[in-house]
Amino acid sequence: MRTTLLFFILCCLLGGALTAQTVTPFLTQGNQGALLAQQPTIECHNETAPNWATITINSNQTFQPIDGFGFTMTQGSAQAIRTLNNNRRNQLMQEFFGTNGIANSMVRISIGASDLSNSTYTYNETSGDTNMNNFSLNGPDLQDLIPVLKQALQINPNLKVLATPWTAPTGMKEGDTSAGGYRGGSLQQQYYAAYALYFVRYLQAMRDEEIEIWGITPQNEPENPFNVPSMAMTADEQVDFINNHLGPQIRNAGFNTRIIGFDHNCDNTAYPTQVANSSSFVAGSAFHLYEGNISAMDTVRNNTNKPVYFTEQYTDINGSFDGDLGWHMENVVIGSLNNWSQTVFSWNLASFPESEPRTDGGCTDCLGAVTIENGNYQREVSYYIIGHVSKFIRPGARRISSSDNNDNIFSTAFRNPNGDQVVVAYNSGDTEQAVRVQDGSRCFDYDLPGRSAVTFIWTPGHSGDLPQSPFAGVIDLPGMVEAENFDEGGPGVAYSDNNTSNFGGQYRTTGVDIDNASEGGFNVGWIEAGEWLEYTVNVASAGTYDFVFRLASLGTSGQLNVAFNGANRTGSVDIPNTGGWQSWSNVTVNNISLNAGQQTMRINFTGGDFNLNKVTVNAAQNDSGNLAGFYNIFNRGTGRGLDVANNSTVNNSNVHQWDISNGGGDNQRWEFEALNNGYYRIKVKHTGRCLSQYRNNQYNVVQQNCQNISRQQWDLQPVGSSEFFRVVNRVSGRRLQVDMSNGNNNGANVESAPASGGWNQQWRFELVGNSSNLVAGPQVQSEVGVLAEQVELFPNPVDDEVTVNLPTAHTFNGSRLFDAAGRLLLEKTVRPAMTQLGFNLKALPPGLYFIHFNSPTGSVVKRLVKK
Repeated sequence: MRTTLLFFILCCLLGGALTAQTVTPFLTQGNQGALLAQQPTIECHNETAPNWATITINSNQTFQPIDGFGFTMTQGSAQAIRTLNNNRRNQLMQEFFGTNGIANSMVRISIGASDLSNSTYTYNETSGDTNMNNFSLNGPDLQDLIPVLKQALQINPNLKVLATPWTAPTGMKEGDTSAGGYRGGSLQQQYYAAYALYFVRYLQAMRDEEIEIWGITPQNEPENPFNVPSMAMTADEQVDFINNHLGPQIRNAGFNTRIIGFDHNCDNTAYPTQVANSSSFVAGSAFHLYEGNISAMDTVRNNTNKPVYFTEQYTDINGSFDGDLGWHMENVVIGSLNNWSQTVFSWNLASFPESEPRTDGGCTDCLGAVTIENGNYQREVSYYIIGHVSKFIRPGARRISSSDNNDNIFSTAFRNPNGDQVVVAYNSGDTEQAVRVQDGSRCFDYDLPGRSAVTFIWTPGHSGDLPQSPFAGVIDLPGMVEAENFDEGGPGVAYSDNNTSNFGGQYRTTGVDIDNASEGGFNVGWIEAGEWLEYTVNVASAGTYDFVFRLASLGTSGQLNVAFNGANRTGSVDIPNTGGWQSWSNVTVNNISLNAGQQTMRINFTGGDFNLNKVTVNAAQNDSGNLAGFYNIFNRGTGRGLDVANNSTVNNSNVHQWDISNGGGDNQRWEFEALNNGYYRIKVKHTGRCLSQYRNNQYNVVQQNCQNISRQQWDLQPVGSSEFFRVVNRVSGRRLQVDMSNGNNNGANVESAPASGGWNQQWRFELVGNSSNLVAGPQVQSEVGVLAEQVELFPNPVDDEVTVNLPTAHTFNGSRLFDAAGRLLLEKTVRPAMTQLGFNLKALPPGLYFIHFNSPTGSVVKRLVKK
């Protein structure tokens, strides 16, 4: 395992030995003498000083996770950014979203126009179009917002996008409206379903642009009907709209987008409490602070036990840098975070002078994070306000306990996923204040200037972006063991490291090399023979299990084994040459016998030279992971299925699309053969040949004699939370698609092509009829007609559950959950009066599942894909 050097700062005595940390401050002063400027590394002072303020940290007490920080990217701000030349625009975007800038991890956008758009518009102003046939992003957003947002996503592909409407289409509104229907009014109840469909069309259209929407709020400032645009919505109306229309439609369309309620001021806690407590679809509540006290967020969080999010506050063109810095650091940043907020957004990303562009009636004194004028940009105060958290506190960080004993000092603290502690403080006094930051026996001192903000990065002696914080939890099996989550493993030792210079007796030193994994998350790397990692696990029940190791290697000398309570269960597992340290492949070991209960799981490395990302432990599958049975493969864009042309039995025969009914012919039925490297061979039933690119560098798709070659191997990549998949070829990385130049016709060619985001590159797998190795039976929903259509599934990814709504007059007497191999996993009794039941999926690995609802008149089968 890679060796790095621990740096020490003389600070506090620990058990009689000197222990140290690296502390780096970043300072912004109200007088602009320093602007998010890195300061010299702090040297510890041993002497005491009078009138010290103390910030006391307890890193063992944790609170809410952090989703991220950022600004609202209005259409007007995007238009302003697009006036910059390419070099300046790229520079600005890197400043906002790049790791060398302030690294915004979230962005808020408007659904249709906001008041800082260059005009008023929605995506469908066609009167009476309840089916949303005329929905379109064409207009200012497609011209300005979407290109700039795509550039941000290119810089930070993990950027979360929160979307909010300022108004519904004007024809759906009633009541007191003006400004062409854009100001005020409320949503007519007869249009609730149509407006929910408007949201669905929006999510689909943005996905087609390869922009995933992380979360939505139903209405910006629902108690403010005076903006342009704006729309009023009471708490009762919001509950009705979400529960009966928005939530069901979004979930039925396959989106797991978070629905966050309220999105208005901190002067009203009753509204968000009612909405959050009245809806299982609502993931939390959003707040602004133009009225009220920031403690309202704590009140609502405690009343609802759901997350809270701070989503908007502007800095004023007529304000001062010093005044806005202080008020926002105290209230918006430190205040909201100490009151459980998981986000902080400022309003707005960029503008021309005088708060332009804006609608006629939009905000006239809102100051952007940057002001753009004459081909250049100037950073404003909110750039630094948000920068003090976005640059340093990463998504997935946890707030940790902090308190201060000085009325002029405001502070909050976090632990990043890499183990760094981040302390943010503001001195509201006019004079410099000596501050001591204390975490148990660790401490450092700093002289904080008056009316200034500082962010401290407290590095516990490692380099790189490594998750060093303790993992003291128990990992449930079946489930996933992330390699970096090794636990204490006894008296403070979680691993064995061959390199004695790495302080191997200490908990989680840099002796264990943890890297950023190219496919996301972290991996343990530079593994050497004789080393081990240890975990505490709880095996749900005695039985046989399959182990899937996610590994990368440039050599062929690696081996490992897995022991439970000291007994080797897997035998020696050879690690193949995957072609690179970050070229990941799966190695599967089947039918491992495990005892039930809590145990110590140790991964022993008997050879070296490889990286380990994770180990997935599933209940054993007799079919080695294949999706059992035969499937029709339907294209999302055309509705037609994968078909070997003319039912040909000849090698290299072409594959195209054709109508499929009643399961189709054997030239339209395909089975999936799982390979140990994580890919599938897809075989057609009538010949047993494999779906293949014609040659490695030719992208026509044919049937070929099956061989162990990459052009016949396909990766099945889920599309969001929908039932659709992208089918990606291993050798070329191209996606299986229908060639739309032939139109939506039978016989249109199927090929592999570069990613486009189109629906013609998305596919659905429908199980065909009864299959001898499928206990679950057919995937058919017509056996009990209308009753089947009334069974609704609503996935809840936050709690890893799925809720099922049943029709009132159902005749179901039972329900059973099967996996794709036909194994019965869960069974629930259904009583006549029941209209809802739930399935907890936490113990299940990602995959394809079927829920059967049994009745005397037949069965209803619903498909479920867990990502």
